[in-house]
Amino acid sequence: MMQKNNEQARRFGLGTMCSGLVMAGMLAVSGAAFSAGHGGEGFLTDTRGNEVRSGFGHCWGVTWETDTKPEACIDQPEPEPEPEPEPEPEPEPELEQISIDSEALFGFDSAEITPGGRANLRTVIERINAMERVDSVEVRGHTDRIGSAEYNQDLSERRAASVRDFMIDQGVDENIIDSRGYGEDRPVKECDDDLARDELIECLAPNRRVEIHVEGVR
Repeated sequence: MMQKNNEQARRFGLGTMCSGLVMAGMLAVSGAAFSAGHGGEGFLTDTRGNEVRSGFGHCWGVTWETDTKPEACIDQPEPEPEPEPEPEPEPEPELEQISIDSEALFGFDSAEITPGGRANLRTVIERINAMERVDSVEVRGHTDRIGSAEYNQDLSERRAASVRDFMIDQGVDENIIDSRGYGEDRPVKECDDDLARDELIECLAPNRRVEIHVEGVR
């Protein structure tokens, strides 16, 4: 019985001694690894001198100050994304004004467009439809100062409305067309009252007009 106990003790002692030798060897290797490479900066390297990294890609070491890390262990900043190109600016809208003599559109003292006047307006509509974008169309009726101001105002409004309705019939979007009459309030030419009536009517002809203002992009 005593002999058996002595044998177990001997085996236990040998096992403990072997474990101690293995542990000491591991510590010695670890210590050599810590002291090897990068001038003793304290980072764990393998036998080839490469930094040993954790599963998260971090270097093993005794300090994390950036100025003591070897270059391979310094986290490189993420490259900044390249700025997206700026969109092309929208083209600036242009304003075009078309003026048509009333005689080229209407008969005397009438708001009904003549066949010749319809042909003239179709030419204008073709120019509008050729535009890349149309933002607004303004139709403005004007008269001369012969007759009462009240009558001239009504006539200018009716003529502007007739032009608007014809343009809508020809396919122009009604939501972008606005028609107004200004009567005799906005003359473009002044004439002497001492002129004979026929001469005065001829002199004031530029004031009897319909103006079409188109805003958009060609």
